[in-house]
Parts: sequence; structure tokens; C-alpha cells
Amino acid sequence: MNCTYLPDLKDGASDLQLPSEEFKHLKVLRLENDEKVIATNGKGLSAFGKVDINKKAGAIFHTEEFLENYGENPFSLALAIGILDNKERFEIAVEKAVELGINEFFPLITKHTQRKKVNKQRLISKSISAMKQCCRSVLPIIHSPITIEQLLKNTDNYRRIILADFNCKKAENLKNNVSTLVIIGPEGGFSTDEIELMKSDDRLISINLGNRRLRAETAAIVTLGLLV
Repeated sequence: MNCTYLPDLKDGASDLQLPSEEFKHLKVLRLENDEKVIATNGKGLSAFGKVDINKKAGAIFHTEEFLENYGENPFSLALAIGILDNKERFEIAVEKAVELGINEFFPLITKHTQRKKVNKQRLISKSISAMKQCCRSVLPIIHSPITIEQLLKNTDNYRRIILADFNCKKAENLKNNVSTLVIIGPEGGFSTDEIELMKSDDRLISINLGNRRLRAETAAIVTLGLLV
């Protein structure tokens, strides 16, 4: 079933006009009138319903059943990853992390990051696409780039921090529904000072992802996959 993004969706609403971008997307998919779709407002509410498509006037979504937190993990999950020099690989990390259920995304500025800025609006657009792809109810928050020190100070709501570290022991079972922040380094990894700073936080668990040294975006996908 296809999913559409409907920011104005509210519990109890019946007939809603789809935004123009979503209408264009439905036309590309060649959906027929009365075909069933899922709509999400990105704030935790989804609805099953049907669409009426008029090639000139747009599309109307008729709600049938409302669902809270459809497609969401039972715990909060965030990813912080060093900004990669390769923009395409960085965007892949964002897309896959959204599909795996993150609620927040933090681009990290570290000693070894070549770039210090990101195209935040483009990352939000990628997140919307990924949210629709996996029929989620929540659009993750995309933060502006921050340092590791700022990250640790502003993520008190997470009970556990997982750092992927090639030099540590292999990961044990991590699926215990604890609110978790995952931290992945950039190309070149973290500096010694940055690792020591993270280890000073008593929430930190360092894990090894196997015998192969993984690219940052792959490490992010593997680590998140161990949690969900």
C-alpha cells in the first residue's frame, strides 16, 4: 500500500485535499480512484483511506480508520553521524536510518569532518520520502550540525548511547527497547580526545560490528539494525 504525506491530517478529519507535491507523486504512481492508501501527518498520526483523483483539481483523501504511531518503534531512537565528505553517502545514511525508525538525526562536526555544513532542507525532503517508503507515522527531527560536546549535553532524554568502535568487543543482544542514541564517526573516525569525551558519559556502550572495517553509512545501518 502506498503512503502519502498529509501534514494537515487530524484525528476525526474526513475529506482532505492533498498537497500539490503529493498529488504529483500519486500521478507518477498512476493510482486509480478509490484506491486505498495510507496518509501520515508526520507527527504520530496515520490513517487508512481512499483517494479521489482529478487530473485538474488535484486529489482528495477520504479517511476510514485512524492509527496512532503506526509503523513506529516502541522506544526513542536517534542517530548522530560525522558529516561525510560524500554527500550521496551521507544522504543514504539518513534515508536508511529513517526507514529503521530513528526519531532524531544529528549531523556531527568532528576533528576529521571535511564539511561543516549540510543542506538541511534536502535532508528533510529525503526523510519525508523515506517515511512514506516504510509507511511511518513520525517524521524525524533533522538537527543542524553540532559538536560531540553539544550532542552529549543536549541528549539527556536518551538512556543509552551506543558507539560503534572497531577496537571493542563484539555486540551482545541490544534489543531491550531502551531509548538509544547511536553515534557513528566520519571518514577517518573520531580523534582520541573525542573518544575519551564520549567515554566519560556513563551511558556509553562501545560495540564492535565485526571483523570488517565498515563505511560510516554501513556502520549506521548495521548498528540500528541491531536495535530494531
